[in-house]
Amino acid sequence: MMPKWDKKRHVTIISKWWPWHACLILLIVGTLVGCPKSQQDEIDAQIENLHSTSQDVRDAAIEALVKIGEPAVESLISSLKTTNKDIQTAAARALGKIGDTRAIKPLIKLLTESFDIDLMFETIVALSSLDEKEACRELKRLKEESNPIIAKLAQKLLKDSGMCK
Repeated sequence: MMPKWDKKRHVTIISKWWPWHACLILLIVGTLVGCPKSQQDEIDAQIENLHSTSQDVRDAAIEALVKIGEPAVESLISSLKTTNKDIQTAAARALGKIGDTRAIKPLIKLLTESFDIDLMFETIVALSSLDEKEACRELKRLKEESNPIIAKLAQKLLKDSGMCK
């Protein structure tokens, strides 16, 4: 035999206990699903990893930023403005791999202000992956650079990439 429905009693029980049950359900669902970071949080975390002294950590951050792609470009461009050559080099590499043309002017600016050979090399490689008139103009100018390493690199990249015809 079923107990008789006591509306007042059941409403009282439900009104006292439903918030706890709802919280428990949300806690379980939140734990199972996880709370994903926002994309900008992920970009910021990877940009922070570019500051690592470990080349492996920086390389992993570059690959993560490349996978994110276009949304990471502005943060990477901002990273070019630091005075840390390792961060600038990593940012230039990531920008070259992403291939977004917004990086052309900041990369050219970095190239004209840098005297670090590794940074210049990475910047030239990044520019060579951007098939745009301004990048081509800069690479052609670099063929005449007084630094023979930079001049040969620019010449080789122009020839190998087939760009700027």
